[in-house]
Amino acid sequence: MIALVFLVCLAAWVLLGLGLPRHARQMFGRALPPGLARSVRFLGWLGLPLGLILAIAAEGASFGSVYWAASLMLAAMAWVLVLAWRDRGRR
Repeated sequence: MIALVFLVCLAAWVLLGLGLPRHARQMFGRALPPGLARSVRFLGWLGLPLGLILAIAAEGASFGSVYWAASLMLAAMAWVLVLAWRDRGRR
């Protein structure tokens, strides 16, 4: 279940990142249309509390919130590494 929390957090960070023109251009070569970018960002914001809900359901409020915070951090680091790797490959 904790792996699912990590995957939800990772998906949320990816969606939040792809909703930004710079990161969308970095991944796809072009920015997303404004309406799609707004929807992608909205889904990313929905993913963050969903991860918290899943973590609390799996481990309880005390440990679940800690696991969620750790998953957020690790997922953000993974997304940053993907962006850095992708940017390096284009140079």
